[in-house]
Amino acid sequence: MKKVVVVSMVAVFLTGCYAYSLQAPRNRDNLNKLEVGMTKEQILQIMGKPYRREAEGQDEWLLYVTKAPLYRDSDLTPLLIEDGKLVGWGKNYWTTQEQRYDVKIDQKIRQE
Repeated sequence: MKKVVVVSMVAVFLTGCYAYSLQAPRNRDNLNKLEVGMTKEQILQIMGKPYRREAEGQDEWLLYVTKAPLYRDSDLTPLLIEDGKLVGWGKNYWTTQEQRYDVKIDQKIRQE
């Protein structure tokens, strides 16, 4: 019985890895079809369902697998939607937004 459970778990894991390995090249190709200002609906038509979604207020990040096998967050490409429109995507854009956010927090703390 234990062998059946272990084999089943391994099969599910490998199936997931295989699915991501198929999605990654397709997602990388589809990134080239995106344009700033697209709506979320347009993005989903091109990219499909994201691997993960994060949101805060009116800002929404859609994260897509663009490197397989998927081991860490750096294997994902983020897309930022603000007020229902695509404003940017990619790891460099993500880093820029993080830095902008950190500066805002720093300034606020210094003012107090």
